[in-house]
Amino acid sequence: MLGKHEGGNERYIKNLALNLIKYNQKKHFIKIVVQNDYFSNQNVFSKNNLLKINFRNDFYRIFYFLPIKFRTEKCGIIHSTYIAPYSNNIKTVITIHDLSFKRYPDFYSLRERLIFNYLLPISLLRAKAIIVPSQFTKNELINFYPEYKDKTFVVYEGADKCFYKISKNIAKKEIREKYRIDGPFLLVFNSKNPKKNVDIVIKAYKKMIHWQPKLKLVIIGVKDNLAVRDLGNIYIFNNISDFDLNFFYNGCEIFINPSIYEGFNLSIIEALKIKAIVMAADITVNRELYENSIIYFNPHNAHEIEKIVKNILKTPEIIRKKLINQYKKISYKFDWGENTQKMLEIYQRVNQR
Repeated sequence: MLGKHEGGNERYIKNLALNLIKYNQKKHFIKIVVQNDYFSNQNVFSKNNLLKINFRNDFYRIFYFLPIKFRTEKCGIIHSTYIAPYSNNIKTVITIHDLSFKRYPDFYSLRERLIFNYLLPISLLRAKAIIVPSQFTKNELINFYPEYKDKTFVVYEGADKCFYKISKNIAKKEIREKYRIDGPFLLVFNSKNPKKNVDIVIKAYKKMIHWQPKLKLVIIGVKDNLAVRDLGNIYIFNNISDFDLNFFYNGCEIFINPSIYEGFNLSIIEALKIKAIVMAADITVNRELYENSIIYFNPHNAHEIEKIVKNILKTPEIIRKKLINQYKKISYKFDWGENTQKMLEIYQRVNQR
């Protein structure tokens, strides 16, 4: 399992590995391959479970170093995200989080497109099982790679335990003291990938400050691709720790996710777990996963976003209670224990082939 940066992918790997260690009843030894200190800094894994490497050359790492290392370690199964190390004698399982590189190739660099278009098909062909986080992603995979339908399995993800409900006043106090943000704020995430669609929220926010001048907008992630010149009450932070991120989830008035394409949308389940009010783009995967526990909007309509925010801020606690009740009906889907058991069954099936 490979992880390079702290983020949703690393939280997925961390939680999957933790639960595999917990539920496999010592039938298998779990080894996590890492390229930075994120996992060792978590203080949740034994050193025996970590294999730290430091190769910038992805091709050397995937096609030479790791296959030799895995044979030396006598690995039975390699589970990787997207691209699996090449080895003739070791069975592979891969997780495909989404197919945005197929739907929106212009959102990716030439290097990324080459990797997805040439290396991924090799990994898909060699994989004994393909894991996807939603039925939507499975349908997308089958659309582009129909020959792999029978070895593709849906296993939902879940929120990290580092995200939990705390007093909103405590959260806002921490944010005020550390980040100098005082007053109500909306929360949104950004990345270098344009699919996150954060500019539509900025456009809507500029309308909101006419009727709510004290309202602020907090963007967590990169800012290079945002259409923001005069920041004003817009705050942008990069490299926020999970510990601090929990304060932002708990302190915000509304968490807004305008992404136009996702395979799972992990940040939504994180926000729901701490009972935040969530607004999200009306896209297929969100409807499948989150049903009536969030509020939907057209991700291309700034006026609609502004209107919904205005209505929520009139009676936030009434709306929050309704959404919490809806989330309780679906929260079982995102239980790491149950989904890890599904993963172990898949490993067992792969091992027997």
